[in-house]
Amino acid sequence: MPRPARIELFGRHVKGKISITSLRLVDGDLKDSEAAWHVRRRWVETSPLRRAATCALAALEQRGVDLSEVTLHGQRLFGQDQQAERCFVDLGWNGFGSMGRLLDSGVTWLEVLRPHRTKPIDALLIEPTPRT
Repeated sequence: MPRPARIELFGRHVKGKISITSLRLVDGDLKDSEAAWHVRRRWVETSPLRRAATCALAALEQRGVDLSEVTLHGQRLFGQDQQAERCFVDLGWNGFGSMGRLLDSGVTWLEVLRPHRTKPIDALLIEPTPRT
C-alpha cells in the first residue's frame, strides 16, 4: 500500500470516519451479464485486472450491492446514464486521488491489492461511517 494511502486511511480511521474490512476475494462468475460484458470488453482474458475486477464485482454482488451504482477502475459499469455512484472499485490504487472526495460524499471504496492472474487476491473494503 502506498504511504500516502496509509496515512489517509489511518487518519480517517482514527477519527472514526471510516471502517476498513480486509477481504480475500474468490474467483467466481458474475450474475449480472451487463457487468460481465463490461469486464470482458475492457481486459483480455489473461489480464490480472480482468480477474481482479470479476472477483471484486462478484464479492459486491454477494454483499447485495446493486452493480448499477458501481464505478469500476474509473468507469461506470453501465455508462453515464447509470444511477448515483455508491461504490468505487479500484485495482491497484490508481484512483487514490479521488478517494477523499468519494469517501466524504458517502461512497464505499473497494481497493483490490496487487491484482494477479493466479495468486490469491486481497482487498480492502473501506466504508464511510454514518454521520450522526
